[in-house]
Amino acid sequence: MTFDDYVKDENSEKNFSDLQNFLDEEVFFNIPNAANFESANLQEAGLDGRLEISTATVDQGKMTLFFTTNTNDKLIRPFGGIPFRDALSMTTRFDDADGLLLHSSVNSWIIIPKEAIGDMLPSTLRSRTYRG
Repeated sequence: MTFDDYVKDENSEKNFSDLQNFLDEEVFFNIPNAANFESANLQEAGLDGRLEISTATVDQGKMTLFFTTNTNDKLIRPFGGIPFRDALSMTTRFDDADGLLLHSSVNSWIIIPKEAIGDMLPSTLRSRTYRG
């Protein structure tokens, strides 16, 4: 099962520990207010880089917004991509984020509350994350 298939499968009960199987998968995000430079050089940003990304407000609060595929209609060029583990870690460092919303290629998603993220990450990243 692919990462996208897991997120869009509405018939299975979701368990946050299952998502650990996808930590190395790339997730994608919109970059608000970015110029569309099709021929621009690739910019790499590590865990210490600063990125502005889109958020989504849902009943559970304000979520960082990531997509499982780079073909999602809601993903607008230019967009960025990072490993899922980095998206989780980055979300814990946004003071105004309550969690992460992971959107599939269809209109389905998973919400991961900030307090659940620390247990999903390897111990090497936990020291950088929110431990509420």
